[in-house]
Amino acid sequence: MWALRKSKQHSVGVLDNSDMPRIARQIPQGAVVHIISRFVNRAYRLNTDAQRENYLSRVARVVSHTDWTLLGYALLSTHIHWAAVAGNKPLWQFAKPLHCGFARWLNITDSTFGPVFAERPSAFI
Repeated sequence: MWALRKSKQHSVGVLDNSDMPRIARQIPQGAVVHIISRFVNRAYRLNTDAQRENYLSRVARVVSHTDWTLLGYALLSTHIHWAAVAGNKPLWQFAKPLHCGFARWLNITDSTFGPVFAERPSAFI
């Protein structure tokens, strides 16, 4: 439950929602959805053909485990767009395995570490 509490470091009130889980998205089956996935700090992380090819090579395997239908995509240096028809399964069953595997590969090839994608993807109906 939302509660107002005093911060130990500041005299202002801070909303405490630690007992509440994030609300699940409700995307109706059959809806056309615009999905946007951004890289952390809007960094240029998708710069080479090899990076784009690696990302796209993962899509067929991941989408075979969901019931979403992909309509199109745009791979930009700072973010990725997908157009899709929603299935019965939640969006994360497409986005999470795709992005986690790609993030691991990208961190290894770029000799970096840490998160690659900023938050969960935005989805617009």
